[in-house]
Amino acid sequence: MRKVYGKDHIRYLRCRECAREFSERKNTALFGTKIKESKAISVAEHLAEGVSTKGTSRLVGVSPEAIRRLRNNIGDHARDFHNHYVQEVEATSVQMDERYGYVRSKGEPFWEATAVEPESRLLIGFVGGRRDERLITELMESTRDLGSRTPQTWC
Repeated sequence: MRKVYGKDHIRYLRCRECAREFSERKNTALFGTKIKESKAISVAEHLAEGVSTKGTSRLVGVSPEAIRRLRNNIGDHARDFHNHYVQEVEATSVQMDERYGYVRSKGEPFWEATAVEPESRLLIGFVGGRRDERLITELMESTRDLGSRTPQTWC
């Protein structure tokens, strides 16, 4: 019988190379969370549909602070996944765009800038923050460095 922990009975796995044990959630967006997997998926689906943190909290039954932590974990994991797999893209053109929304109040707009390869619609770069020169400069640098990214280890 394998070792398990938590209400979801998350398994401990053993590396064949070094014989160290680790959680089956290692290197996933759910690593280090105590939220049940089904609830975490529901939270992610609500956030992807644009439901607010407070609305997601009411609908799913998870605290707003837990949703914020999970949202950050999901975002970090998505960024690392993207950086690992999207490398050496040969694009004849890159389409850049920007849009805005609001984070806390109408007085605090949040801008996001994206770079897309139009033929395949592959998202090449994404940055968010205040609308200033740094936003576009950071997006340009992220697309320029695309071919020279060093792959990360996932084990």
